[in-house]
Amino acid sequence: MSKNEIAPRANERVRLSAYLFDKNVTFKQKVSYFWHYYKWYVIATVALLLLCGSFIHTMTSSVSPDAVVMYAGPVQLDQYQVNEMNRAFESVMSTGFRYPESRVVQMSRFLLLSEAQMNEMRAQAQADNVPPPSFWGMSDIFHVFNQEMMSGDTIILLLDPHLFETQRNMHRLASLEFIFGEGNVPEIAQCNYGIRLRDTEFAQYFPAFDVLPDDTILAMKAPVLFRNRRFYEHSRLFFQDIVNFKPVD
Repeated sequence: MSKNEIAPRANERVRLSAYLFDKNVTFKQKVSYFWHYYKWYVIATVALLLLCGSFIHTMTSSVSPDAVVMYAGPVQLDQYQVNEMNRAFESVMSTGFRYPESRVVQMSRFLLLSEAQMNEMRAQAQADNVPPPSFWGMSDIFHVFNQEMMSGDTIILLLDPHLFETQRNMHRLASLEFIFGEGNVPEIAQCNYGIRLRDTEFAQYFPAFDVLPDDTILAMKAPVLFRNRRFYEHSRLFFQDIVNFKPVD
């Protein structure tokens, strides 16, 4: 049976309610009519419901981090390496942010090279007689990095020296006197704004950080760049946990 036989023609449509309740129309014809004229509404509605359900599931099942760490430098970290670093960070956190027993660290990473590092890689490629590496998109990554520094959730920073100097000169870093208190700046401090990660017992104890360059600087975002004061204060104490870590014999 053709569609023309089981459903009204387009120029002879009747209201859906009247058609569906017409006793002279079979159930199969009603279903065929409804699907023929309203299937895209049904498909769109189902798709929207699935999208909303997926969004709600993501929002309710995701775990809010107790600290956010960012690495930016010449090393391309894979997810396994990030996970290992997160476990190390979580193991030294004295207490969670929302719940004392909660210790969830979220880490972002940016592959960013200085001009000197890029030139060194080009020279090495030429010496090895291989095509030079492409640095396409580096400026875009740096733009996203800057956005994260200005308005992102990151507070704890692991920075390559050239990025550390740039952020310090732009007054985006907290002083160690602010983090630890006046007169309590750690002796291993590189300056009043950063500590060489490799000099901490934390990085020496956990092998996850062996993949980072020895000159990676541990620093913290300035408080003026973060609105959630409670979260920032918790991150300040977490920074102290990292630097003051002592392995248990």
